[in-house]
Amino acid sequence: MLRRNILIITTFLFFQTASLYSSAINAEINFTREEWGTSRNYGKIDEKKYDFRVISMPFSELDKKRKTLKDWRGIDSYDPPRFAVSGITFKIENTLINFPVTAFHDLGMPGGAYGMEVVKKDKQTLLNLKGGDGTGSYTAIFFIENAKLIKRQIKQFTPDGEYNVTETIKFNR
Repeated sequence: MLRRNILIITTFLFFQTASLYSSAINAEINFTREEWGTSRNYGKIDEKKYDFRVISMPFSELDKKRKTLKDWRGIDSYDPPRFAVSGITFKIENTLINFPVTAFHDLGMPGGAYGMEVVKKDKQTLLNLKGGDGTGSYTAIFFIENAKLIKRQIKQFTPDGEYNVTETIKFNR
């Protein structure tokens, strides 16, 4: 009974916090898991509708080139991840932003819809995707500006135990 009450209180607090956060950034946020392997975060930010989707698949179904990759995000062992990101789409209003494979080629164990966040920062829209767990956890931050993906940063634990940006990839503007 105590465990059930704690779960109810924790769930209530989570949704209250999410509600306050979404209203503070002028966003309407919805999470769904549509078909197997697709997580979706959609809503409004700055009065513009957006749709952020992350598609994942079992490691065994990846193409051969990606299977040989040695540095996967989201794992803390030498074994390959059980699941990997196989596609990302982001649409704001009627504009679809393209994500090349190099934007997600090394992202394993995506965290699902609740690990996805869309944030407006100055002229940029930031898409945060969390994945992995423990020392293998990461946050991939995708920077969108003028309807183009301009860079990706990875935040993860460093050997000294800090959670910092460890990699930046820039894309064509």
